[in-house]
Amino acid sequence: MNAFRNHFKLHLFLIGIIVFSFGCTADKTGGEVGQSLFSSLQQEAPLELTLETSITGLLEGKDEEERQPARLAIRRNGTEAEYNIEVRSRGNMRKRYCSFPPLKLYFDRQVLDAQGFSGSDEIKLVTHCQDAGEQWILKEYLTYRLYNEISGCSFHVQLARIHYKDSDGQAPDEIFYAFLIEPKAEMAARLEANIVEPAGELKAVQAEGYRQFVLFQYMIGNTDWGLQNGHNVELIQVGEEAFPTPVPYDFDNAGLVDADYAIPHPNLPISDVTQRIFQWRGKSLDGFDETIQHFLDRKARLIAVIEQFEYLDSNERQKMLQYIDEFFQLIDQDVKEEQWAGALNQPSGWS
Repeated sequence: MNAFRNHFKLHLFLIGIIVFSFGCTADKTGGEVGQSLFSSLQQEAPLELTLETSITGLLEGKDEEERQPARLAIRRNGTEAEYNIEVRSRGNMRKRYCSFPPLKLYFDRQVLDAQGFSGSDEIKLVTHCQDAGEQWILKEYLTYRLYNEISGCSFHVQLARIHYKDSDGQAPDEIFYAFLIEPKAEMAARLEANIVEPAGELKAVQAEGYRQFVLFQYMIGNTDWGLQNGHNVELIQVGEEAFPTPVPYDFDNAGLVDADYAIPHPNLPISDVTQRIFQWRGKSLDGFDETIQHFLDRKARLIAVIEQFEYLDSNERQKMLQYIDEFFQLIDQDVKEEQWAGALNQPSGWS
């Protein structure tokens, strides 16, 4: 690991964040805090949903992000529940590129209370983006599932198959995959944590959670995040004196997903999102041996998540497995230290 450490001391983004070994541990699961609508929808198979709204209004008004009425039907266990809700478009990059934007669903609080649901009345929905983009959504969903295997401090997601119906009768009915994201307040409550909104510069984070976060971003080839500005990161704090742990989200720009519209930041020395670059911003690499072993111990579980996901095209599944295998070749203890250094001096990629 000496070559690994020396390389990063010289070449990475060392902005002086201090890491402390407290807070949300890798396998923390928290306790029950009452059932929310989102938690009640968790199941292994995709949810069957029907969303009826003005598709024309949704697409033409996606930049304004104005709410519009909709009706959502949820089918599970042989029963169907219907909700009068509101929907709006969301997401900056995806709205610019996608013909069909990601959505936020707004439920009636009084209806949820009457049904005994606590938690949030708003749920984010990641949609297919465009007719040819359904595989990206499935790969991004799997990326969330992969981080669930690495850390308990992660967002839960639920796959869905959605039947879109145009209430105006102008657009044809369509069916696509999508997934729901656990509301951040529910994620924090599940982990018995608080959402942290830093006042000023972030100076310290929880050690192992940060190491897992950064190594995971390297594994999936994702550079589209920032601790200081909270870009695609939530910070949670467990206990009054714990340091915050970063929880990642939005992986559509990751090399593992490889969406057509994904491009690396122009300030980074990579030309394609499938190239990896390690964005460590801590003062010390102490403890990284244990973090690497943590990933190695979970390799079989990560591979199984991808291999057992039947809804992904076989070619895309093989690409994901190849990309993950490349990562494990880099971090395996049998790999020579000079290979580590060589891989880190030149951003890695797969063709």
